[in-house]
Parts: sequence; C-alpha cells; structure tokens
Amino acid sequence: MKSISAAELLVTSFVNSVIIDVRSDDFVGGNIPGAVNIPSSQYEEGIKLYAESYSTVIVHCLYSQVRGPTIAKKLAYDYPDKEVIILRGGFTDYLNFALSSSPQKIANLDMSYWHFQDGKYEYKYD
Repeated sequence: MKSISAAELLVTSFVNSVIIDVRSDDFVGGNIPGAVNIPSSQYEEGIKLYAESYSTVIVHCLYSQVRGPTIAKKLAYDYPDKEVIILRGGFTDYLNFALSSSPQKIANLDMSYWHFQDGKYEYKYD
C-alpha cells in the first residue's frame, strides 16, 4: 500500500483526488483543508460511495495506524483501478508538520484538543 508523508502531501498536486478523514469523535480539533470527514464505521454507505468519483483517494485517521490503513485496504480491494494512499502518521503528524511550516494549511484548528508532549503535539482525548 502506498503512503505519503505530511510534507509530501503539502507539496504534491493530485488530479481527480480526494482526502478522506475517517476519524469519528476525534475529528474535532482540526483537519486538513478540503478533506471529507466520513467515519470509518460508515464504509459501505459513505466512504465507498464517495470514493467512486475519484481516481486517487488519500485516507487518514488520527495516527493512520488502524482505521486509516483498514479503510485504505478495503478501498484498494473494492477499486483496484484507483490509487489509494495512506497519510503516514495521520492527522497528528500532519498537524505537527503544518504547525511548523504552513499553519494556514490546518482548518478548524482548536488547540484546546492538543497538548505538547515529548517535543510534539498529541491529541488530548486518546
């Protein structure tokens, strides 16, 4: 499965693409501008149908360790002709990278959901 870093995502242009954020309750606190939030529990009735219209689908959750990769694998299986990409490190890595380089590339940022620990921001409600 192909993956991309936050740095790569910020400088790469994709044609006919969508970013699907599969977080649920942990969606609050910030998101990638233009990303569509459809919780991972809504695969059949939401994510799968939404992804049909795009040739490239970038998927992530908070850390891209479970929900994001699981959904990406399902999409790759259901749509073998699509490019399915996982955002490495999920929104947490994206947030940390964007805060230091391009803070305007974070939508709906609410720092009350984040705390600084061990040199980076982590979601408070894990």
